[in-house]
Amino acid sequence: MQTDTIARAYHSTVCVNNLIYVIGGFDGSTHFNTVRCYDPVAKVWTEKACMYQSRCYVCAVYLEGYIYAIGGFNGRARMSSVERYNISCNQWEMISPMNMLRSDAGATVHNRTIFVAGGFNGEDVLQSVEMYSLETEQWTVIQSLFEPRSGVSLVTYCGEIYALGGFNGMTRLRSGEKLDPERKEMGWSGRVPDMFTPRSNFSCVVFNDRIYVIGGYNGTSTVPFVECYHRDNEDWEPVASMRLNRSALSTVVLSGLPNAVDYTYNASFHARTDKNSGATGDSVH
Repeated sequence: MQTDTIARAYHSTVCVNNLIYVIGGFDGSTHFNTVRCYDPVAKVWTEKACMYQSRCYVCAVYLEGYIYAIGGFNGRARMSSVERYNISCNQWEMISPMNMLRSDAGATVHNRTIFVAGGFNGEDVLQSVEMYSLETEQWTVIQSLFEPRSGVSLVTYCGEIYALGGFNGMTRLRSGEKLDPERKEMGWSGRVPDMFTPRSNFSCVVFNDRIYVIGGYNGTSTVPFVECYHRDNEDWEPVASMRLNRSALSTVVLSGLPNAVDYTYNASFHARTDKNSGATGDSVH
């Protein structure tokens, strides 16, 4: 695997056609407007068109040919602005801004609609929620979360939208809440079991009909812990931890990757062993 030469955190990633797009972020000194694309089969990074604005603490989603980069922090202020990337022509365009400034929010897609929840406006942790409709091309404020959450993860699972973890201004959260997007007027439900580990600025994906929460910050330290949730069991289950503690990370799921074994820990171990023994083989870092 070719390691990207540009280290970054508080970025966002989106997978489209098994290509991984890495959007914005922060390296400790620079707030990026750059976009990098990784081909996991060819193991090559390429540079894509830059965003109009630098964005860290940004959330991003894919919807119908476009990657949407939503809100964030440009090094000076939190932003309400939104831009989208046309994958076919490698070009960004500005679209309607959100109603509120927000970084550290969560975003997900359901039925051609983008939902954004929580975040931080530079002064307060937010519990507001907005949705963007492709039909109207406008943002609409809907029912707020029960609890303010920044560094929150938003994910669509079994037809419902889950808001998990985050920071409420005082403590990191184990709790979650969910919304039936077909009954938005009913608001959010608190009937989501608590995670084992409180966490903010973690990663969250749906894989094999389960929600996985990965890494994050627990209020004291970054954590390597991973747990998964299955709706039928209505409970969280610990799974294998990462080898490194990670916060401000981003995760994607790839489907049908022919060389998936190259990205496993065992593949990395055996490649190094083969190299040391004189055998040939690709090394995974």
